[in-house]
Amino acid sequence: MSARHPSPLSRRPAGRRPPPSLVLASLALLVAFPSVAGATEKSPRFCVSHQVDYADAIGIGDDFFTDNSNKTGIGALVNVFEEADPGDLLGGFYASDGFDGGTAGCTPFVSGITGPLDVVVYASAYVRGNFATVFDDPDSLDIHAEGFLVDPDDWADGATVPITTTIQPHWNILAAAEWALAQVDLDYGFYQIPFYTYGCYVLDPDTDERRGNCAKSDGVYIDADPPDTGNYSFRRKYIIAHEAGHYVHQIANGAAGAATDYSAPLVRCFNDWEDETKDPYAEPMAADPHLASEGDHGNHEMNTREYQSAAVGEGFAHYFAALAFNEIGQDCWFEYYNPLNPDWQLDRVLTDGRTLDCAGSATAPLAYLENMRYGPVEDRGTELDWLRFFWSLGQQPGVDHSLLLSIWDAAEPDGWAPADGAPADRPYTRLRNAAAGAGIGSVWDSLAAYHGVDH
Repeated sequence: MSARHPSPLSRRPAGRRPPPSLVLASLALLVAFPSVAGATEKSPRFCVSHQVDYADAIGIGDDFFTDNSNKTGIGALVNVFEEADPGDLLGGFYASDGFDGGTAGCTPFVSGITGPLDVVVYASAYVRGNFATVFDDPDSLDIHAEGFLVDPDDWADGATVPITTTIQPHWNILAAAEWALAQVDLDYGFYQIPFYTYGCYVLDPDTDERRGNCAKSDGVYIDADPPDTGNYSFRRKYIIAHEAGHYVHQIANGAAGAATDYSAPLVRCFNDWEDETKDPYAEPMAADPHLASEGDHGNHEMNTREYQSAAVGEGFAHYFAALAFNEIGQDCWFEYYNPLNPDWQLDRVLTDGRTLDCAGSATAPLAYLENMRYGPVEDRGTELDWLRFFWSLGQQPGVDHSLLLSIWDAAEPDGWAPADGAPADRPYTRLRNAAAGAGIGSVWDSLAAYHGVDH
């Protein structure tokens, strides 16, 4: 028998909810089969969890995924096959994404089991009406999966059979994505988020060596084979959720994306220098021969002075990641994933670490841009200021992420001026006007001034 279910991915970049249309058993898979026990001629259910090894699950102050205990496979896709006849699909399910009654990550009970089973968990999940799927690469569209041989003689009738996936990059990615979809309000639209365990940028055309993470129009690229820097992308929950945030924001704007410019002139506003004898606030950074040196900051970091088009887009994606792993109404903490050592306190001391207070001023001054000692502020911002602004705004009565997505869409970010444009076309003006149109102009103005993003 076969089963039909909602597709885990529609190739339409801005499509709404598609009808069930895909026979999941026919998908191309990357499957391995370790062993696990089960039950014969009985009716078990299967409850999925993921082993993970995040480098930033270290109890830094955020609320969720603070250690590397197994994570519930919220909404995970599970197919149950008869082991003697691999083509016989006994049941195909998206495991429950609910948290009541201990059902999260569990399939319904599967009846009529008469022999050994192949239980396949796909790196795909259906959570609160949205999909996340982890593919090998955008060309093959092979879905990562893991299979388990289940012996039904070892389980009683009505048993709950634990299925635990092994530590792999794709399960790290899926577990973070499942949690983000469960935590973040995405009622503004319908989202099918494809992830690829595939670097974003080609470093060597001859070998197709790829590195880096990004969100493009066709999905989220997470580098699953980075150099040995200790900053593995697939091991950082905040990178995974941040790039997912970029993709969600693209789809919220009809897949049009946003006009962005990362080339704001560099100024010497914090210190990450190989030559510690130099005064990091003395002159424009562009005049410094150390500018291109490895280890020096560029203009695309959490606390760099950027054009607003870059700062707000990155800050909004940081906010999505912060929402995933912090409880609304509580403190907000963020483990910044860049390996450089930023000067959060603007005190020329490079011992501030990566842990960041994303709600208040415990680790960095508020209105960070305005506290810098050098450089312009017009049409400039920092990712840090925007992250804290969005977190503060999201705590206000009646303001949730779906409302912010609608404001983002109404601002038409694909058409704003990315760098030093006419004031009416600058990102801040567009967003502020959209917020006023949504009825929150007053609170927007107050918090924008407080966090120093109103430029």
